[in-house]
Amino acid sequence: MFPSRKRGFTLIELLVVIAIIAVLVALLLPAVQSAREAARRAQCVNNIKQMALAMHNYHDTNGCFPFALIQANDKYSCYTGILPFLEQAPLFAAYNTNVGPRHVANTTTSSTKVQAYLCPSMTLPYSKPDVANNDYLAPTSYATSNGNAYANLYSGRHLYGEPKGVIIGASTTNSGDTTSPLTTVACPPINVSAITDGSSNTVFIGEQDYALKNDFFGSTTTRAGQLRGGQGVWAHGYPRGLNFSTWGKFNLHTINDDVTSEENGIYSFRSQHPGGVNFAFSDGSIRFLKESVAKSIYRALSTRAGGEVVSADSY
Repeated sequence: MFPSRKRGFTLIELLVVIAIIAVLVALLLPAVQSAREAARRAQCVNNIKQMALAMHNYHDTNGCFPFALIQANDKYSCYTGILPFLEQAPLFAAYNTNVGPRHVANTTTSSTKVQAYLCPSMTLPYSKPDVANNDYLAPTSYATSNGNAYANLYSGRHLYGEPKGVIIGASTTNSGDTTSPLTTVACPPINVSAITDGSSNTVFIGEQDYALKNDFFGSTTTRAGQLRGGQGVWAHGYPRGLNFSTWGKFNLHTINDDVTSEENGIYSFRSQHPGGVNFAFSDGSIRFLKESVAKSIYRALSTRAGGEVVSADSY
């Protein structure tokens, strides 16, 4: 009898097997990435839901929604105020509300990352801390809506028009237009009864991606030429920080540097989720606004008492 011979793979067969595996990986990888993004988006939705509920718990306790910013010495933001309702009572207790978030007394508190304020789809903006430029302050992925008035102090332009949203500043620097003298206007506290457009028709929290693709730092000690974080830190309630207007384009990941444009300096609600942005409405519901939404609809959804009629299928 002839001795048996062990048969192995030929080179051709091995290459075929490798090719098949490569094809399978190529087919499965997008599905895996899609599943991961779906999980991240679900976590983002949960974050905004928790924040919306915290806003309402604050309302039930205080009779109104929190101001986006207590502006006397920039002491604290609405996100500071709702910390106790996000199981962050010790962090709130450690925050000195008599001074601002950049004060040495609040350095540790303001630099503490709060997971409920961070969308997992977004990459944190700071590569390394730059204390001289306040980059030790912890970021947030979410901004409140002050309505559809022009609302960013940038390149010599100023807020004009009364803030018509739900989460607004305690006062605002208002000129009525872009040329009139500036005056400080006190804003009333907003409660549910003030939302006559209907709480299910009015947004009050949306996403803000950290870095704008064309907004760079200048000659800083550690981050020259790096992207700004959009000033999105949870302890600050500035218009460009975490209190946005729907005046500008929606889901725009760049900043308009044209000083002759009405949209100069506007920071847009924006996200890293494909196709749109998660929003919390004033009734606590969470909806995904498509980036194709008409500007008129986008602006109408941000007013609490504008009288606009918006159908659910329009966004």
